Amino acid sequence: MKIIKLTLIALFTAFITIFIIIGCKKKTSGSCTDGKQNQGEIAVDCGGPCKASPTCVDGIMNQGETGVDCGGPCSACGTCTDGIQNQGEAGIDCGGPCNACITCTDGIKTGDEVGIDCGEVIVLLVQ
Repeated sequence: MKIIKLTLIALFTAFITIFIIIGCKKKTSGSCTDGKQNQGEIAVDCGGPCKASPTCVDGIMNQGETGVDCGGPCSACGTCTDGIQNQGEAGIDCGGPCNACITCTDGIKTGDEVGIDCGEVIVLLVQ
């Protein structure tokens, strides 16, 4: 009688375990590629348990960008010849990743200077 009870208990436990596993699989249906906003996603197949979709402001060079968050599907990347003070430049198209800005007080002979920081007048527009 004890053997039969233990066997029935074991079978019942196994049945309940299988039922719970099958039920969990049904409850967690959905994926990050099912075209639906589910499972805690903040948008369709994005966020929650899914990897965030790439954007032009995610700080990562992805989705065919030619620089971090620029180029490809994003706005053009800044350059040292675009006439805009961007990309960490100290002036328009100078400083930062570009050539040093020309000044009359930089301690070197640059631009049209005839000597160190003297000579021709250099007009430099700095914002």
